[in-house]
Amino acid sequence: MPACLAFPQPDLATVSVATGTEGGNAMTEEAFRLRLKELNAQIDQLPADQQPRLRILAEETLARYRTNKANIDQARAALDDWRLRAKYKLFDTEAGVRERQQDREDYEAD
Repeated sequence: MPACLAFPQPDLATVSVATGTEGGNAMTEEAFRLRLKELNAQIDQLPADQQPRLRILAEETLARYRTNKANIDQARAALDDWRLRAKYKLFDTEAGVRERQQDREDYEAD
């Protein structure tokens, strides 16, 4: 396979959701859930009049996280599909070249 089609697969457990880069400030889904749980525990300790506003923000954060995760999953699926199509096109092109070469050899042999 040509080097241009050999895409390295990142370790998805260490890919940062925010930047899409490996390592660094990576946050797994488990880590996100834990941080959100800690945030809700801290919100519980605040005065009752401050809790509703912060709960709304925490819920919006969770909703955005889910939306981002769904978008990333969809983008990954589209990229996987593109990779498969590119490999098929390469295979088809190489097969066509081989067929034309064989036809040329057969024609010259006659």
